[in-house]
Amino acid sequence: GFTERSIQQGLQRRRDLMNRNANLVLLFEIRYRDAHKSYLPDEHKWWRRDGKGKIIPGWEEGGYLQLDISNPQFREQVAVQAQAAVQSGVVDGIMLDWWDDDPDRLALVKSIRQHIGDKSLLLANANDRTTPNTAPFINGYFMECYRSRTIEDWKRIADTLAWAEKN
Repeated sequence: GFTERSIQQGLQRRRDLMNRNANLVLLFEIRYRDAHKSYLPDEHKWWRRDGKGKIIPGWEEGGYLQLDISNPQFREQVAVQAQAAVQSGVVDGIMLDWWDDDPDRLALVKSIRQHIGDKSLLLANANDRTTPNTAPFINGYFMECYRSRTIEDWKRIADTLAWAEKN
């Protein structure tokens, strides 16, 4: 959750931003795939580990470590965090990065949707991929299309965008 003081500060920030642009939509990123190494103690069960028990790096440049999305207790915690963000009134919904269409993310998005309700926004960064299994629970994609050098890349991006508009 958040402290009452932090909620009041967030609500004031929201008012300030809305005064600048009444059409603004505010989203809060919920970390579920990886986090800074200071996020949890080293021995915590929510870090994703390899077969030798070593914590798996999150991404090359960032110094982040992977979280264990396969752990149902961790997925519940992520859903509770999403609920706290939305219930604060500061944001209109949440954003989930590194999105794919696997069983763990399906379980996660179902739980999040249950916690935040149907009226809150849920955006996922699927890049240039479609996610037919999780799409019913998502309001839209953030398409970070870094693979855009060839005609085939642009076709895939356009096809994903057209698919997302329909689904």
